[in-house]
Amino acid sequence: MDNKLLKKISKINKNFIVKINPNQFITSFKGKVNSKHLIQKFNGKFNSNLFDPILLFQLLQDKVNNFGRISNNNHVILSQSKFWARTITWFIMGSAGFAVTWLAVAETDEVVIAAGKLQPKGGVIDVQMPIEGVTSKVLVNEGDSVKKDQILILLDTQITESRNNSLQKNLELNNIIAKKLSLLVKEGAVSELQYLQQQEKIEDIKQRIATNRVQMSYQEIISPIDGIVFDLKPKGPGYVASTSEPVLKIVPKDNLLAKIDIDPRKIGFVKVGKNADISIDSFPASDFGVIEGTVTSIGSDALPPNPTERKGFRFPAKITLKNQVLKLKSGKTLPLQAGMSLTANIKLRKVTYLQLLLKKFSDKADSLKSLN
Repeated sequence: MDNKLLKKISKINKNFIVKINPNQFITSFKGKVNSKHLIQKFNGKFNSNLFDPILLFQLLQDKVNNFGRISNNNHVILSQSKFWARTITWFIMGSAGFAVTWLAVAETDEVVIAAGKLQPKGGVIDVQMPIEGVTSKVLVNEGDSVKKDQILILLDTQITESRNNSLQKNLELNNIIAKKLSLLVKEGAVSELQYLQQQEKIEDIKQRIATNRVQMSYQEIISPIDGIVFDLKPKGPGYVASTSEPVLKIVPKDNLLAKIDIDPRKIGFVKVGKNADISIDSFPASDFGVIEGTVTSIGSDALPPNPTERKGFRFPAKITLKNQVLKLKSGKTLPLQAGMSLTANIKLRKVTYLQLLLKKFSDKADSLKSLN
C-alpha cells in the first residue's frame, strides 16, 4: 500500500520536493469528515467504528510516516527520483571529458599573421627625364600596356634645334677665322699661339654640338620594359620635366609576389621555406579561398619605424605565389593586380588546440603583468 501511494504521488509531482504539514492536512481532512453532509450521505453504509474520524486520522498519520521522511521542522519531504539527475551529471562530465581530450589531441597549424601587398618580382620601374625639358606630346595614358622601347613622351625640340643651329654657324665662323690665322702665322703677322687658341675654341664648339645632339636624341622618352603605365604625371603638352623626379612608372608584367612586414616579436620561428596561405583583402577568403605560397626571403634586419605609414619596427619578407590567379570552386579564375593588399598566414608548426589556448592565456597574463 505504501509503495502504491508513493508511486501515485510521484506521478502527480515528480519534478518538485513536496512539503506537507501533517497537522494542517489532518485538520483540513477532519473538517471535511465532520461535515454533516458527508455523515448523512454515508450514514448506514459503513461501520460506525470504522468511520470514526479520530481512528481515520491515526491511520492516515501512520501511512504518511511510513512512506515519507519527517524533517526537523516536522515536514514530510517526498524525494525526487535521482535517475535523471545522475544521467544529466554523467552526460555533462562525459562531454567535458571528450572536449578536453579532443583539445589535447587534435592538431592545427600555429601561424604568424602579416600584412602586405602584391608587387612584381622586378619591382616597379621609375621613368625619369634624362634632361630637363618641356613635353610636346604624351603618347600613352594611365593603365596602358606598353612594349619595350616604345615611345611614351615627346619633348619639345625647338630649343635644342635652335641651339644646334647656332652652334653650327658659330663653328663655321670660327673655322674661317682659323684659316685666316693660319695664313697670317705663315707670314709672321700673328703668333702661332693665337692660332692654337682659335683651334681650342673650335674644339669646344664641336663638343657643345655633340652634347646638343645627345640631348636631341633624348627628346623621345621610351619604355625600358614591357609593362603597364602607372602614375603618369604629364597629361599633355607643356609639362616642365625635371631630372630629379619620375614622370611615370612602369609596372612589369612579371609574376607577382607578396611583400609583407613581420612583427619583430613573431619573427623567431619564421624561416625561408615556410608555407603560407595568402588572403587577398578585396577577395575575402571565406568566399574566394586563399592562394598558397612559400617564404623566399626575409630581411636580415628590422626596418626603422615609418610614422607616415604608422608602422613600427618590422622585418620585410617576400612570399612566392604558387598561382598568379585566384581559383574559385566553380572553376573560374580572378586576375591578380599589383598593389592589392593582402594578409599572409605563415604556418610555423603543428600544435594542439590546447597548446594554443594555454599560449593565449599566457600571453594575456604577461600583458597584464607588464601593465602592472
